[in-house]
Amino acid sequence: MYTSLLVAVVVVLLASSLLSLHTTARLSESVAAVSHTQRLQERINRLWGLLGDRDTHILRYLLLGRELHVEEFHNILRQMEKAQAQLQQEVGDDPVQHAALAEIDRLHQERIERAEYLIALKRRAMAGEPGAQAQLDEEFEAIPSNGNAEAMRALLEAMSEHEVAELERQQHQREQSIRQNRIIVLGANFLAVIAGVATLLAFRRLRRREDEALRASIEAQQAHRIASERQASLEVVAHDLRGHFGNLMLAAELLPTAHSDDARSRLAESVRGSATSGLLFLRAVLEQAAGEARGDTTTRLELEEALQAVCAEFADAAAAKGMRIEMQPGPAVALRGQSAALMHVLRNLVSNAVKYAPVGSSVEIVAEDLGDRGRVRVLDRGPGVPAHERARLFQRYLPLSTQPTGGEPATGLGLALARQHARAQGGDLRYEDRPGGGACFILDWPLA
Repeated sequence: MYTSLLVAVVVVLLASSLLSLHTTARLSESVAAVSHTQRLQERINRLWGLLGDRDTHILRYLLLGRELHVEEFHNILRQMEKAQAQLQQEVGDDPVQHAALAEIDRLHQERIERAEYLIALKRRAMAGEPGAQAQLDEEFEAIPSNGNAEAMRALLEAMSEHEVAELERQQHQREQSIRQNRIIVLGANFLAVIAGVATLLAFRRLRRREDEALRASIEAQQAHRIASERQASLEVVAHDLRGHFGNLMLAAELLPTAHSDDARSRLAESVRGSATSGLLFLRAVLEQAAGEARGDTTTRLELEEALQAVCAEFADAAAAKGMRIEMQPGPAVALRGQSAALMHVLRNLVSNAVKYAPVGSSVEIVAEDLGDRGRVRVLDRGPGVPAHERARLFQRYLPLSTQPTGGEPATGLGLALARQHARAQGGDLRYEDRPGGGACFILDWPLA
């Protein structure tokens, strides 16, 4: 029912608009027709005036015998040809006007032939040819009874009257059409008002239903968002715990093969360190959740301290592969954000560098203050990322073809979560090839 009312309103308004446009077009046509009639009258008057000039110059030559008048006569003929062509263009497809123009052209050609004959006869008389002057006098006396010029003028007057009558007829038709359209438009608008009132009432009811549906949709979106956030949090926790447990397992596997008390002591310390780091990570996750619950989500973070902590955390894993983690000296940089998020990203970058860099190489870490943001670059001499795989470098669960040099597992999840953390804090994470070979991961983070 409500849809039908809405369709009815739209149809009525559309019909009213189309009729209004039609009326406007009619008015435009009327104005154009008036302009056309004015131009046509100007062309007729122009040709009418040239008729008089044409005959005047012939009479002057016959009376005075000056060649100047013959030249003026031919000049008038050229102007008449141009005026006739313009008039032919203005009349368009009107058969009545075309017939009148054809008759005018016939009479004009007849007049030209007559004039050329009289000019030749005048020249013979001026040359002293016997009998030429007497013949010219007879022809001259017969000129008023010729009726050629009067016939042409009559045709031009008929053309003018025909155009005026046609204009009046078109205007009368347009006025009738405009009156009919006005009545139809008023009726359509009245129906539109009635339908509009009914539709307004229907819209109010539909709006209430939309509000109810919107509330239900918002609640569903909130539930989905909460579920997604919980899933993301679980993935973060699982990924980081995987790293800590991996270190524990590596140290445990190396313990039986240790050849000295000192080596066993270092491996035992690595076990304790990984266990402690795992517990600290869980504590950081819980603290972050508590801070978010209190609304206290961001703090001042000293970048150098964070980097030193991460380097110490992966020092044993790097040493097991004969590698070094080197921090380049740089300015003191203070960042703003969640400590757990920043630590997660840094751990991921350093962990990946240690995993994929060749045995005996070094991992370099460079911190910079760019004025509007802080930047950390983690560089290694590993195989880097092939060009054809870079598009999915930060996609979840899509491990790359490049394999860790120490056989460590790769889930394809770490970089995706790291970028997620960085962007959530207002920063970003991207990859570049390192000059000379290797990988360079660039982390941008807001300054405090």
